[in-house]
Amino acid sequence: SEVEALASKKTEAEKLAAHLEAQVGNLSESLKVASNEKNELLLKLSELECEKKENAEKLLADVQKKEEEVDGFQKDVLKLNQQVQSLETQVSKLDAAIEEKQQLILQAMEKEKRLEDEKDEIQAQLVALECKLKEAKKQYDTMLDNKQSELSRHLKEISHRNDQVIY
Repeated sequence: SEVEALASKKTEAEKLAAHLEAQVGNLSESLKVASNEKNELLLKLSELECEKKENAEKLLADVQKKEEEVDGFQKDVLKLNQQVQSLETQVSKLDAAIEEKQQLILQAMEKEKRLEDEKDEIQAQLVALECKLKEAKKQYDTMLDNKQSELSRHLKEISHRNDQVIY
């Protein structure tokens, strides 16, 4: 029965070996599939790394482009700020000039008013003087008429006396 036991063990060992060989075959097949999957994954990984590198380069180029645009915008903003400051300075100067001109206009208007008042005063004085002159002329004419009448009378008297002396 030792032989039977050994034969039974041999059979079991053969079954086990067959089972193990089947498992080795299965594992070998699984290993091949896993190896193929690994190679596919490595290939995909390589493709993804290439794509990642390309994307990184594109992003870097985009970032550089954007930085250049930002620099350009900053320069534009700086120029615009300078133009704004220049315009503000010009506006301030124009405001000052306008203020000065308004002051000059006010002074000119005040002077014109003073001159008008002086003109009116002189005009009134002239009218008063013309009235006085007319009055003085009337008085002079009256006085002259009186003197002429007196002189005429006096001459008549002298003429009359001369006539009497002659006759």
